[in-house]
Amino acid sequence: MTESSCTDCASENNDEWMDVAVFASYEDAAQLLSLLSENSITYNTLVDEHRPGDGLNLDLENRGPEMVHVQVLPQDADRAQRALAVLAGEVQSAMEEGDYLAGFSDEELFEVLHKFDEWNQIDYVLAARLLTERGHALDDNQLKEWRAQRMHVLEQPEQASTGYLVAAYVMSFLGGIFGLLMGLQLRTHVKRLPDGRKVHGYTESDRKHGLVQIAISLLAIAVVAMLIMQMRR
Repeated sequence: MTESSCTDCASENNDEWMDVAVFASYEDAAQLLSLLSENSITYNTLVDEHRPGDGLNLDLENRGPEMVHVQVLPQDADRAQRALAVLAGEVQSAMEEGDYLAGFSDEELFEVLHKFDEWNQIDYVLAARLLTERGHALDDNQLKEWRAQRMHVLEQPEQASTGYLVAAYVMSFLGGIFGLLMGLQLRTHVKRLPDGRKVHGYTESDRKHGLVQIAISLLAIAVVAMLIMQMRR
């Protein structure tokens, strides 16, 4: 089930929205939503059991049904990031001694910055602030370079395992629906990047295998159907 809301529904096209933060509940997202509203930033909230881009709804990103995605339009991304920075400052001022991020080593905090997609955006901002307080010089250009490097890694397609390809071909020749589904997964699966772009989830070679498996499966299913019809005569 998908739920959405926005302060000014300027766009109904989901492809135009991009995630700026992900929270475990609407209660956790409330402060950021309030800041976005105060700054007249159009936003959309999405609760979706399966993230867009998963052709078979297998929830391969394992985000689950309870995650609340706060989204903005691309032209508002920078303003939204500044709102996050303000929120992070408020969170940091309320942090208790021994907070889990404060207990991170410098190396661990740098990993948060490098792998920003694996962390909440507030944690990302707090990690940068903690490193600055510890004497590390960070500037926007450096952070943007790290994000670009990480995006380059994330946008690379996966390569299906030999075992998966063999199993898909076997199931396709047997005429089972599983062969068709496995071929569709290879052919149609896309992944959504943190900046909202969608790219193919598998290599071009694997996608060609998927197309062949789809064709074989459909042919096999048709042959099996014809045989069943003839046996019933």
